Amino acid sequence: MQRLLLHMSQTELAKALGVTYQQVQKYENGRTRVSASRLQAIANVLEVPLTFFFPRATTATTLGWALADRW
Repeated sequence: MQRLLLHMSQTELAKALGVTYQQVQKYENGRTRVSASRLQAIANVLEVPLTFFFPRATTATTLGWALADRW
């Protein structure tokens, strides 16, 4: 069973990623785009599959809009 570390603080996540907590805040608030490699790193730290960050979408267009809304 996969455990979710979603209770992790921004400071803890930042330390695990090797960035500042301010950078994590920028990701969370949508002020900075998250690259694919950084998103994979976040998923690894949180021990969730990469698909955790993506809503269910049936088309690439739908997925694109969903990501724009989410990040």
